[in-house]
Amino acid sequence: MNKLWSLILLCFVQNASAGSTFVGNGGSILDSDLNTTLDQIRDAAEAIPDQANICTCKSNSEQCTVIKSLSLAEQSYCASYVRSTRKDLLSLLKKGGPLRFQFSDQKILMPKNNRKFDAGVKSANMTVVIDEDRFIRFTTAERIQLITHELLHLIPVQDQAMTDDRSLGPFKGPEAGRRLLDAAGASYAIAASRESEINLDYISYSRPARDLFLELAFGSISRSRQEQQAALFEDSASISTFSLTWYPRITNQLGWSIKSIQEYGESRHYKGAAVKSSIEGNVISLGPSYRWLTQTGYTYLDSIQYKAFAGIHAGSIQHVLEDEYTRLKGQSRRYGINGALEIHLPLPSNLWVTLTSSALFSPYKIESLNIKDRSIHLYNSLGVAYGWLF
Repeated sequence: MNKLWSLILLCFVQNASAGSTFVGNGGSILDSDLNTTLDQIRDAAEAIPDQANICTCKSNSEQCTVIKSLSLAEQSYCASYVRSTRKDLLSLLKKGGPLRFQFSDQKILMPKNNRKFDAGVKSANMTVVIDEDRFIRFTTAERIQLITHELLHLIPVQDQAMTDDRSLGPFKGPEAGRRLLDAAGASYAIAASRESEINLDYISYSRPARDLFLELAFGSISRSRQEQQAALFEDSASISTFSLTWYPRITNQLGWSIKSIQEYGESRHYKGAAVKSSIEGNVISLGPSYRWLTQTGYTYLDSIQYKAFAGIHAGSIQHVLEDEYTRLKGQSRRYGINGALEIHLPLPSNLWVTLTSSALFSPYKIESLNIKDRSIHLYNSLGVAYGWLF
């Protein structure tokens, strides 16, 4: 059973490693989120010709508040602007084009007045620069609104660049262009919600961009031939793992994990006499954890995290052999290495289901019971994890 589980997990990981990101500089844990946002913008752009009520809204969402702040003349102009730029926006979003995205861990400031922005554009090389920390914390609708706003900066209107201070139609004043682009971005978020029934203010399931993960998992671990013969332990043992993994924002795919691994189990031997064999073990392991995502075009699949862990550990193990007359106990310190391949499947509310296939090399020797072990132990586990954002 352990071998079958490991083979299935390995196939998942191999398929995942074939994917790659096309946005940003590549390798950002936010690429999945950005790809999802771009897909939602495409869906909205495709749906706009069939929607009569562009730049109008009746709900109380943040995006509707932007639309409601417009005059009737501004709403009408906004609708015309959205429809007239729709095809250019779709062309801009074609894969393989010059458009690039870059996440920044620094605040984005306007040179003129040092004003902070959530994103900005470099028109010369068709690059959208995004404040990483702000994007992580945005709702689905806020992300659509922000990225659409920036993309529209790259589409000229009447052969002139679309800037935040440009006046068009009824949109006049020092922030006229910004107000128009905000309204257009809000309209795309609303159109996306009407098209794919997304909630404007809620991300329905967990996203991978989290800094800290706490995980609890349970499974079974194989016993070596030496343990089966000398300790009469013929069954696999149960195992539990408590893990804390931190991914620093600067290296958001490479982090550190500390794991507390507990082994426990009993086996009864009935050849000649009834003998009960029990085992208890624990180790603390520390090592790097690397995570990556796929790019399939399906939002849920692109939110699955694949992880590889390698670490060193220290701990102890205890064996007990007993029958109705005698009880023998021995224990030993042990040190070694361990590794794991993991799949984290997103659930709502920052929760994840975890599937793990691991290997543990932890040699030891108990002289009093004549038990020694230098085997690699395989174990599989199923668990749940919770992610935090700092």
